[in-house]
Amino acid sequence: MLLKLFTVTPENKSRAIIGIYPVNYIKITPLYLTFFWIQLWSISIAIINMLPIYPLDGGSFINYLLEEYVKKHAKILKIIISATFISLLGLNIGLTFLKFGFISI
Repeated sequence: MLLKLFTVTPENKSRAIIGIYPVNYIKITPLYLTFFWIQLWSISIAIINMLPIYPLDGGSFINYLLEEYVKKHAKILKIIISATFISLLGLNIGLTFLKFGFISI
C-alpha cells in the first residue's frame, strides 16, 4: 500500500500520483463576508480591550501586576502607563486623520 503512494502515474512516468490539482474559484457569499466582519470586529475589540488603559481590562491587569510587584509606586506607574497609551492611541488616530482626512476615497 505504501509503495502505491510513492509510485508514478501510469499515464505520465515523470509525475507522481500525489500532486496539485487546480480547483474552480469559489464565489464569496454574503454569509462568508458576515463571518469575516464579525471576526475582524471581535479581534479588534479584544486588542483594544487589552490596552493598559485604566478602565479597560488591560488596565486592571497592569494594576494587578503593579500592586503585586511594585506596591510603593503602583499608583503613579499606573497613571504614567495609562497616559502613555492614551497619548499613543490619540496620536495614532489624530495623525491618521491629518494625513488621510476623515473619509479617504
